[in-house]
Amino acid sequence: MLVLAGLFFTLPLVAPLVLTRARWHLRFPRIALSAWMLAFGGGIAAGVVLIIRSVLVALSAAETTSPGWGIALTLGAWATLGAVGGVVALVWSRAEPLSASQHRGLRQVHPLAVAHEHVGRFCLIHFESPEPLVFTGAPLSREIYVSSGLWNHLVDYQRQAVIAHEVMHLKFWHGPLVRLAEINAACLPLKLPAGREFKRSVMLLVELIADDAAARRIGPARYATTLVAMAGLTGEETLDLRARRLAGKNWRGPAVRAREFLYSLRITA
Repeated sequence: MLVLAGLFFTLPLVAPLVLTRARWHLRFPRIALSAWMLAFGGGIAAGVVLIIRSVLVALSAAETTSPGWGIALTLGAWATLGAVGGVVALVWSRAEPLSASQHRGLRQVHPLAVAHEHVGRFCLIHFESPEPLVFTGAPLSREIYVSSGLWNHLVDYQRQAVIAHEVMHLKFWHGPLVRLAEINAACLPLKLPAGREFKRSVMLLVELIADDAAARRIGPARYATTLVAMAGLTGEETLDLRARRLAGKNWRGPAVRAREFLYSLRITA
């Protein structure tokens, strides 16, 4: 019981702070994200087992102890279940506004849609807007939205790079992970840094993972120049930093080298 309680409090609260101390997570974002999710999921699982075990112990002890003590244990078990219900209600109350806000935003974009294009099993939706925007739909959707303000200012290989990045988000189920991090941050008190750190790191790591996967598919140089071009359009300095990170990586493999060779010849692979 004590071990489960220790895991429940340690993994979700302490592990996020430990995992962000070093810089290795920028080099290996996929491993880092897996460690984050393992720590978070392990803590939640330990909490669930602890609650179930506490209730079972209380109910079984109530049958073998004195009537007064048995009543107290039974009330304690019901109080534990009530606390679980309160946590579930809190999570739901925090999750619903996040989901509603995203759906409202997507409903505002739908009337602006001018074209739909299939990219494998995903759908690319073009919409009219002067803002340089690209994003995926709801966490479990297969839609990618791109504005004319971004699309019309990119050349062909940059468009391919942008699509590849968003496709990787959908393939790797980054939407549900980000939503989980947002709900976790909204439920924890502001004085606890674990929730904010978890959300911030998950949002960064999913971008880096999609960068690496898209760069291997499109070619690191072409993808890095796409990030620089988008930084010029959006004014986001983080895009420049992500491009520099790609330039500093040691890219290996014949497929990557072939794409870089084709890029050097100005040929679209």
